[in-house]
Formats: sequence, C-alpha cells, structure tokens
Amino acid sequence: YQMSISYGKLLTEIMPPVAEKKLAYNYLAERHLQAVWLEQKYFKGLKTSTNEPIEVLSPGIWNLEAVHDFRKAHIKIGEQTYFGDIEIHLVDESWHEHQHHIDPRYDQVILHISLWQPKHSIALFTSAGRPFFQVYLENFLTVPIARLSQLIDLDLYPYKKFTGSGRCAKELFKDL
Repeated sequence: YQMSISYGKLLTEIMPPVAEKKLAYNYLAERHLQAVWLEQKYFKGLKTSTNEPIEVLSPGIWNLEAVHDFRKAHIKIGEQTYFGDIEIHLVDESWHEHQHHIDPRYDQVILHISLWQPKHSIALFTSAGRPFFQVYLENFLTVPIARLSQLIDLDLYPYKKFTGSGRCAKELFKDL
C-alpha cells in the first residue's frame, strides 16, 4: 500500500496552521494571561490591534469576583489616558461566548486582551454599543508561548509572593 499524498500537502489540507498553533498550547489557561498582565514582564512594546502604542500606567486590581478580570486599570493609548476595566481571554470569540456583549457589567472595559490574533477580525462592543481597544499578546511576548506555563506558577497568583514552590512553600503559605 502506497500513499500518493505528500506529507507537506497532508499538513496543509488536513491540519490548518492555525489549529496546530492553538492545539500545541492547550495547557495554557486564561489565568496564565492574567498573571502575565499583572506581572507586566513577559511582553514589551504593546500596541492595539489598530497599531496604537499602549503604555500601562497601572494594570489595575485583579478581580477575583465575577465580571471583568482587572478593575481600575490606568493605561495610555497614543496621547490619551484611560481608566477602566481590563478583560482577558485566550481568543476574541470568548467575549461573545461568555455574553459580555449583552452584560452591562462589562460596559467599563477599556481594553480586551487575547493571546491569539484571529484570522478574521471580530468587532467587540459593550452592551451600550461602545467599542474598546484590543491587543493580541502573541505579537509582543518576550518569551515563547510554550514557556509561559513553566514560568508562571498559578498557585502563587493573584496575591501570594513567590518564594519557590513545592511542599515547603505550600506549608509556609497555607494560611495566606
């Protein structure tokens, strides 16, 4: 039995490149991106999806309750400063899947962060019909995406200080 399809053709026809990119990192969670945003050290040169420079004056307060991921963020986009909420997802489609577009509690979002840039842009709006800025972290990371899960110990976030991991750290900080 002999196959007449080349390996390269098989990859392009059966496994689209976008699927391969995302499937390779299924172990990343939205919480990893929240830690990346809080730390502000695994990316640089942020720009909006419309190529405007972003300066993070304050990433905001990590919100442990329902609704947006960070409250009271302070960012500068171009020459304009903004105060408001930050929402984070792995992909833009989650904004609609989670029904944020019809939930007025998300009307103060000023920036939506996704890890991956979609092949086709998706317009995102608040329930009031107001658009907001979007950024795709994959374009600005200073470490490979695959390293994020190794660099970020989710047990330490959002508020525990890094002292190492393992049984000793867990015992020392069990009451925090």
